[in-house]
Amino acid sequence: MLLKSALIILVAMSAALFSSGVAPVHAVSGMPLLSILPSTQSGASPGSYVRYNVTVSNISLDLPMVGWALYVWADNRVLNPVNITLGSFLTGTTESTECINALCPFGGAGPDDGPGVVHSEAYTAGNGNSGNGTLFTITYRAVSALSTPIVSFSDELLDTLGEAIPHATIQGSYGPVGTPDFSVVVTPPWIFGEGVYWETVGVTGSNGFTGTVTLSAAATPGLFAIIFPTTLTIGPPGFADAATLFVLQPSIPGHYTLNVTASSGSLSHTITADPLTVQGFTITPDQVVIKPAHKSFRTTLTLTSFDFAGNVTMKATVSPDAGLDARIAPTSVSLVPDGSRTAVLNMRLDKDTAPNKYFVTVTGTCGSTIYSTRIEVLVD
Repeated sequence: MLLKSALIILVAMSAALFSSGVAPVHAVSGMPLLSILPSTQSGASPGSYVRYNVTVSNISLDLPMVGWALYVWADNRVLNPVNITLGSFLTGTTESTECINALCPFGGAGPDDGPGVVHSEAYTAGNGNSGNGTLFTITYRAVSALSTPIVSFSDELLDTLGEAIPHATIQGSYGPVGTPDFSVVVTPPWIFGEGVYWETVGVTGSNGFTGTVTLSAAATPGLFAIIFPTTLTIGPPGFADAATLFVLQPSIPGHYTLNVTASSGSLSHTITADPLTVQGFTITPDQVVIKPAHKSFRTTLTLTSFDFAGNVTMKATVSPDAGLDARIAPTSVSLVPDGSRTAVLNMRLDKDTAPNKYFVTVTGTCGSTIYSTRIEVLVD
């Protein structure tokens, strides 16, 4: 940042130029604090003016402050910022950037500038200041009788090396404002290409929520899903960001569900994405491993349709191909969308079948749609 570079040069000159220019202050304990004051105000008549002070407190003598780079947002449909007035905290203040609603009489707008955003960057060539005081005052014109948080974001209080001073922040409000929170939505429909489905996951803050939101996905078995990126930073001016939910095309037909969870601190919200259907049918035997007690035995096959309709022709093949006979009845079943039918796989061992392990593969075919399942037969 150019401001930080300028601060480093100016601080080197400060001892000679401003050695006696800092007002005396008392030692202050506690963490440095950036505050929007008053913390709340009642709604004013549309067209009237209200003011909020951007203040600091607990700035240490050991780590004096020589500049700032601050953004403050309010919903400009409720309060529209009209001007900034510098405060008296920082001795010899020079404001290098001033932007209101992304309009800058001097300095340049950054990516965080926009409607309702006040952007101020300032520095001093002096030794810096400690203690408590007002950095600047924002004057707003009341537009409506609604409410809005007054949110400081991307804020930096700068020390004599041009580095950010760690601090806490207390936000303000205009009118009754609810608890900061966020919502999550998954935007349908699924888009498919090159073996991958994807949808957009959107996160939107409310009531002045700012913070990092972590995203995760939990899917039906057989569905592999990832979200990118897994973290979103939510804050002014848009209070919204988006990620992409990717799902590899499952190899097995079925109806799949997927939940997306968004978390930030103690806040957590889960939403179910659009169901994902892989069209086709499955064949499920009621036994996948059989130890026959008799020469003749059987298992039931359940054919299940997933948004699929057609006549499925079935056949059974045995490996090794001697010692066990397998036949399906009926050999053809008609499926309706999301319906199911059954067939029976009848098996018989030859009289002289030796102990062995057999595999019976059942294959169902309807045009280009094919599904296979395998049954293991253990002959002692």
